[in-house]
Amino acid sequence: MLQLMRTSAVLALTTIALYAQSTSFEVASLKRVDPGEIERLAAAERSGQDISMRVGWWGGPGTNDPELFTAGNVSLSRLITRAYDLNANQLTAPEWAGIERYNLRAKLRLGVTEEQFRLMLQNLLAERVRLQVHWETKETPAFDLAVAKAGPKFKEAASTPSPAARFPEGYPDLPPGEETTGITQRGRAVFRAHGEAMERIADLLSAYLRFPVKDATGLRGKYDFALYWVQNPNVLPPEADTGPTLSEALQEQLGLKLETSRGSIRILVIDHAEKIPTDN
Repeated sequence: MLQLMRTSAVLALTTIALYAQSTSFEVASLKRVDPGEIERLAAAERSGQDISMRVGWWGGPGTNDPELFTAGNVSLSRLITRAYDLNANQLTAPEWAGIERYNLRAKLRLGVTEEQFRLMLQNLLAERVRLQVHWETKETPAFDLAVAKAGPKFKEAASTPSPAARFPEGYPDLPPGEETTGITQRGRAVFRAHGEAMERIADLLSAYLRFPVKDATGLRGKYDFALYWVQNPNVLPPEADTGPTLSEALQEQLGLKLETSRGSIRILVIDHAEKIPTDN
């Protein structure tokens, strides 16, 4: 009996240890970027200086560096949307959460899935910035992504690498690579899809439109394409030519269209978060 109790205790401790490993990073550093540095860079950019600051995240599950996730100069709101797999319009957060910037460096075990990674990030934010949240559901305008009358102007993803995306003058350049990615810079946006299902494309478009987008194309393959449009005409230089809106770009460049509809959306509401993370 005593041996059985010892065995049970060992199994219980092992189970607890395995669960802890599956819900936390091996090592993680989360630091707030000095607000004075952000203002200095913003002032330099306003004065016309060529500023180079890497913003975004790299590595993690499904990338060429699956054991290291790095986020640079990203807002807390962006980290939360990544942790909970949200579009920007699905988050209600205090204004400062979209302004303050953070650097994150986290080491993962090989084989961690995207779902496990998101849970690790949720737990990290709960621990380091005392993040507390709750869910709400609300009715909202929405869009259906459908095929335009002339049909799609892109093809299914090929087994060979797709050619580099070329955009008109004045639009940002995308970094080399085959991953799905996009950049919005000074009012203009570019987007590259690689091997993506239309359901995923609709989901990504909702982040730009800030309303839910549902796939109604009936297309069931995986596709490659590039797209460019004007995301915010109000910040274009005065002498700049205006370009297509996202809706116009989808129809002209891809043979797709947006149709208005209604839908419901789950909203993550931030109840509490602290600006300064606890010690790493």
